[in-house]
Amino acid sequence: MKKLLRLFIFLFSIPNGIHAQKIDSVNLLLPTAKKIKMKTFTFPAVFLTYGLISIENDELKSLNLSTKNELKEHFPFFKSNLDNYTQFLPAITVFSLNAMGIKGEHDLKDAALIYAGTIAVNTAVVFPMKQLVHELRPDNSGYTSFPSG
Repeated sequence: MKKLLRLFIFLFSIPNGIHAQKIDSVNLLLPTAKKIKMKTFTFPAVFLTYGLISIENDELKSLNLSTKNELKEHFPFFKSNLDNYTQFLPAITVFSLNAMGIKGEHDLKDAALIYAGTIAVNTAVVFPMKQLVHELRPDNSGYTSFPSG
């Protein structure tokens, strides 16, 4: 009986890979849809929610003002235009890598169309929101602070 039990355990513990079956080539050619993970939306959603709530919430307004004052106290002459240029870095990176022969997930035409689409969405959503929200910039230079972009 022990021999039969050992044989049974041995036979059912052999991995399926030992069968050396060929993988069906049809399965290899079919594209699979990428699943969107909710985890990728967590940080943007948290920061957007904070930004929206802080417009009307007195405690968060106070926190934002005290943080702004602390920064001005420690860095009174700080000024940077870097953010005016970093918004274009993703596009510059994609097109530069493509020019150097490093291909990405999308070809050059698709990348250009995707970039044009993001600019269209940005223009259609962000700029009207800046006018509606009317939030003063931290350096008091204008009312286009929120949302950033």
